[in-house]
Amino acid sequence: MPCFHHRGVDRYAVVAGAAVCLGAVCLGIVLAGCDRKTESDVSTAPQAKPSPMRVVVVADEPFAAVLERQWKARLENELELQQMSIAEVESARQLQADLLFFPSACLGTLVEHDLLAVPSPEALSDDQYAPRDLFEIQRRVEVRWGQQLYAFSFGSPHLVLMYRADLFDQLKLPVPRTWSEYATLLPRLARDQLGAAAPSADRPWTATIEPLSEGWGAKVLLARAAAYAAHPSQFSTLFDYETMQPLIAGPPFVRALDELVAVAQTSPEDFGQYTPEAARRAFLAGASGMVLSWPSRATTDNQPLPLAVGVQAGFAELPGSDTVYNFGEQVWTPCDDDKTSRHVPLTALAGRLAAVGKDVRRPREAAGILALLSGPEWSARISALSPATTLFRQSHVRSPELWTDEALPREASVRYAEVARDSQSQPSSMASLRIPGWQRYLAALDQAVHDARTGAKSTADALQDAVTAWDAITRELGVDTQKAAYMRSLGLEP
Repeated sequence: MPCFHHRGVDRYAVVAGAAVCLGAVCLGIVLAGCDRKTESDVSTAPQAKPSPMRVVVVADEPFAAVLERQWKARLENELELQQMSIAEVESARQLQADLLFFPSACLGTLVEHDLLAVPSPEALSDDQYAPRDLFEIQRRVEVRWGQQLYAFSFGSPHLVLMYRADLFDQLKLPVPRTWSEYATLLPRLARDQLGAAAPSADRPWTATIEPLSEGWGAKVLLARAAAYAAHPSQFSTLFDYETMQPLIAGPPFVRALDELVAVAQTSPEDFGQYTPEAARRAFLAGASGMVLSWPSRATTDNQPLPLAVGVQAGFAELPGSDTVYNFGEQVWTPCDDDKTSRHVPLTALAGRLAAVGKDVRRPREAAGILALLSGPEWSARISALSPATTLFRQSHVRSPELWTDEALPREASVRYAEVARDSQSQPSSMASLRIPGWQRYLAALDQAVHDARTGAKSTADALQDAVTAWDAITRELGVDTQKAAYMRSLGLEP
């Protein structure tokens, strides 16, 4: 009998019908008996334990160690951590991971292989992440692919110029603004020009050190060429993005390599033996007047780098240029303001990013963890202990000594923090390679730097060999595929 009132039905019949319905419900409850749990029973029942968060760390054992330690100390979520090499990630087409931590240059490969999920807008705007606190290039460039934000930054260093502030003051030398000024300083920093400040004859000395060991020659060349190649009116610097024809044998790169070789050949030291850390170690020990590197509290052997007596470290942005090459018109043009040089930092040089995996099981929770770990409160406890990172937030500038060499006085650390902030705020930057196969491209360019530096080939021939190698890599991986990836690396959509 229906339990509702309509025209022609007596209201007493409705009441009777309602009673029947109520009785049926009560009977159902009675029949259910003790099998039905009360609300209090449900609230006190043991909850299923969530599965561990699956975390992959790529090519950074020190970062993995500190991440695991800090995670277990501060998070209730269980951790299942796996370490992978860059080669393993490059070849992967599926990763059973909730979170990934990886070198900045790997972002493109991970996105192009569909291994990352887009983080939730809530996590990216969360107060504990504080996106406006990030340095501009970290927020605007390094964490994006195409026009989509995929990653959370844990710091990405730029090469800076470290110089002997004590000697520069004593000899009244200007801090170089351009690569030309940098080169003119070298004779004035020769041992026989230092007078009483010169180290003893049995101790090593060179005017400058540039880290050109395996894997770094190509990056130093790109860092030198950035101010020459990144014309404001063009997107492409390394490839023509319409044809994927390499541009690295063009005038900006020939000029940069010529200058690099000239500096290396005037030094008694073999730059091919130096990583950025080894170069910094020699500088702090008093063996050079300048060096291209960045300070770091973390070292590969976990031992602090000592500072020699009398050495005072100064910091400046990497030298820039007063002129820039226009590929379209094939001419060198002056920068807009002839009173200042144009500094163009090279991004994705090292650095660490983190992202949510495509196979994530609890996406909001995973993104929230990354927002917390990379936020102002926790980031210094994690990324400062990796040699591949540096400070990357405005709030970090207040405590720069957490990131810099232990032996540096606070005033030197503060100066580095200001230089890092300025470099990360430049309106123009040039990305190192971030497309799939990036390590192979860089290895070919690294060989060109080695061949030119050792005199095995002219700079033009060495770079033309690199072009041939790049063409072969692009064809092997697919011209259209690589073209689409390169366009996204520039912030464009194919």
